[in-house]
Amino acid sequence: MAIRITARNKMEVKPEFKTLILKKCDRLAKHIEKIESIEVIMQEEKFRYRVEILVHASHFNGAALTEDTDLGAAFDNSLKRVERQITKQMKKRVDRAKRAKPNRKSGFDE
Repeated sequence: MAIRITARNKMEVKPEFKTLILKKCDRLAKHIEKIESIEVIMQEEKFRYRVEILVHASHFNGAALTEDTDLGAAFDNSLKRVERQITKQMKKRVDRAKRAKPNRKSGFDE
């Protein structure tokens, strides 16, 4: 799983925050298998931060964009949105698989 962190508009990200991002992005692996890449794009505007997280997996592509006055809060909100998208998609896949199985009853009378 490749995690790419990008900072735009001459913004610099501290190494401590980068390690925090890597640690929190690893949480996504427990929700979905075969994650190919995760992109975290951070952008600083006048009085706010924008964080966009793009997740590319084998059967899922998710994206979340949030704005906040605090960089950490913006990242956490984006991560929560992507997690919610992943869990919703995985639940749909499980439900479809359950509906596809026919209910077989044994031919014996009990």
